[in-house]
Amino acid sequence: MTHTRYIQFHPADDPTQLSKIGNWVITFLSDQHSNKTQLAITNVIPCQILETLQPRRFVIENMQTTQNWSIQSIECFDSTLNKTFELELDSYQAIQFIQQLLSEFERYDVEAVYND
Repeated sequence: MTHTRYIQFHPADDPTQLSKIGNWVITFLSDQHSNKTQLAITNVIPCQILETLQPRRFVIENMQTTQNWSIQSIECFDSTLNKTFELELDSYQAIQFIQQLLSEFERYDVEAVYND
């Protein structure tokens, strides 16, 4: 059985209606005729979760409940290895990043909660 990690947004903070939150830009990855909507939340100013690790793109997909968005991937750049890779969603770094991202959202009055 797989475990779905997701972000629950407040009904007034529908991410499909947002284009930017702080230094994060939200874009659609799926076309408008798709059953599932995928969004990419991309950082326009590099930030670090560890000394050499920079999150670049956070991908979420809508679930049956309107406010719930499953976490699909977290892409990071490792400056030591000079390469981009995806974090394991259950890793300490991924959870730390999600908490930092939600804290930043809160600074801009976007209410969202991480559910694992």
